[in-house]
Order: sequence, then structure tokens, then C-alpha cells
Amino acid sequence: MQPDAVALLPLTQIGNRVDIHYPMLRKPLNALGLILFGGIFNGSGAFLWHRAVQDGLPLYIMSSIFHFVGGLIVLWGLYALFNSLHVQFDGRSLTAVRRILGIQVGNKTVTYPLIHAIEIKHNGSYQSGNTHHINYQVIAKTASGNIILAEELDSHSKAERVAEYFEELTESAEKQVVSAA
Repeated sequence: MQPDAVALLPLTQIGNRVDIHYPMLRKPLNALGLILFGGIFNGSGAFLWHRAVQDGLPLYIMSSIFHFVGGLIVLWGLYALFNSLHVQFDGRSLTAVRRILGIQVGNKTVTYPLIHAIEIKHNGSYQSGNTHHINYQVIAKTASGNIILAEELDSHSKAERVAEYFEELTESAEKQVVSAA
């Protein structure tokens, strides 16, 4: 087990069960920034709609585009603000549950032998001053799709350590099952 990988995750361990919980409101300033930005787009759309009464059809079209894009950005910000992720390794299977405002919107379960690979995925980037930040996710690839195991890792080396930890976790459980048989 890699203790530095464990320190990178919001992890609790009870016996051979490992729980990882990413709560709502993880990065509220980023999400509120998105909501504000989307609100500005919507406000611009409202202003254009008001002006379209005088200037005609092209501004109605432009206003509709601004409203649509602004609405999508606001929804993205609300999702970022109010979603949570709970991942559980129980020694034989992996379960990932996604919730929005506590309401379950996704539930994926897979046994360890059905995990084809554990990979790192680029999950967006942003710039703060002169510094460029890249976020990564660690995912489990299965025949039925991808399962997010960890998110909001801010460097590739951290993501690599976390991926190695998950590989060791699932492989050691498989070896225990084989040796017990």
C-alpha cells in the first residue's frame, strides 16, 4: 500500500473495505464562478432580446444563443456545486454512486475481475494568474463503460500514485480469492 496515495484521497478504511467520499460543495468558488459567468451570458441575452424589439430578427437569434449557452453554463455550475461521489471497494467488488443534492443519479457496481484497466483521464484545466492547472480523474475501464474512482487530482504524478494504489487494491483482493480457492 502506498501511504502517499492514501493521503491524496478522502479515504476511510474499515477492515478490507475502502470508502472514498467526495462531498457536495467541494470547490464552491469554482462552481459559483461558473454560475456567475452563465448568469452574465443570460443577462446579455436578455439585453439583446430587449433590443431585438427595435432591431429585428438577427438579435432574436443572437439573444437565443446567449440564453442557451448561459443556461448550459449555469447548469454546469450547479452540477459542479451540488454533486457528490462515493466509491467503495469491499474486497470483491467496486461500487460508485453519484448523487446530486443527495438524490442518486448513478450507481455502478462491478466485481474486480471485470475491471479491464485502471487509467488516468484528463478532466479539464484552468488558469490562475500565470499558473496553468490540469485536473485528472482515475477511472476503471469495464466492458459496460467507465467508472470514476478518483477526481480532482491536480497533477499527473498524483494521479499515477492513486491509479497504482487502486491497481494494488484490486489485484491483492483477486490474489486472496484465488489463494482461498
